[in-house]
Amino acid sequence: MNNINAQTKAAFIIGDPVEHSKSPVFQNAAFQYLNINAVYLALKIEKKYFNDVVAGLKKMDLLGMNVTVPYKFDIMEHIDEFSDEVEAIRSANTIEVKNNRWIGHNTDWYGVFKTLENNKIDKNAKVLIIGAGGATPGAIYGLKRYGVSDISITNRTMSKADDICKIFDFARPVDFNNINSVIDDYSLVINSTTQEFKNLIQNYNGETTYFDLKYWHTPSDIKNFIDGKDMLVYQGAKSFEIWTGKEAPIEVMKKALTSR
Repeated sequence: MNNINAQTKAAFIIGDPVEHSKSPVFQNAAFQYLNINAVYLALKIEKKYFNDVVAGLKKMDLLGMNVTVPYKFDIMEHIDEFSDEVEAIRSANTIEVKNNRWIGHNTDWYGVFKTLENNKIDKNAKVLIIGAGGATPGAIYGLKRYGVSDISITNRTMSKADDICKIFDFARPVDFNNINSVIDDYSLVINSTTQEFKNLIQNYNGETTYFDLKYWHTPSDIKNFIDGKDMLVYQGAKSFEIWTGKEAPIEVMKKALTSR
């Protein structure tokens, strides 16, 4: 990590939990590689303190910020201006600071897009997304930008899935209680929850691809499995470019992530 001094700019990832986050590993590697005098830190914020802490962060001269679970919707009311993607997705995971104003971006969609591209996912895939949290709108937008349009959503609280389907009217809600009876109908299943697949699905279809947006667990009993490492790096790279105006050193970031 570069030496920290009075001119060092700070960037944060905020959420709860953030102790597991690998974002500081590859973001700081990128800053160091490009000799950018900046540091990236994880900041845990409990729900009851969220608004007060964010108000304090807004008064700081930050380089930028990432937002993770569970605040991708909550952060919206603190943002001064929305990017086109946030207007469409209605959740934000990246904050750009410009002239003391917070501009909200969503780079989750790009992480999903690049993961689909790198794994050569069929654009005619029939997709089921499990979960309706802050990462789900970005996943849907990324799927659509990639060319996939047959998308269903399920969630334990079905009203949340219904709400997202109102934003993306081409997506369909699927009753969570029926998930195991219809799972074989899908060629791609995306886990957008904080749970592991084994806690959501009883049986795995060997022909189905399972994509977990998380990146810290790789099950041994799923034949076609994609973890969230590519998504993490590519969404982070897009955030890096928004903050710095420089091309992200993708290979440096990937190497930093896999070496830890």
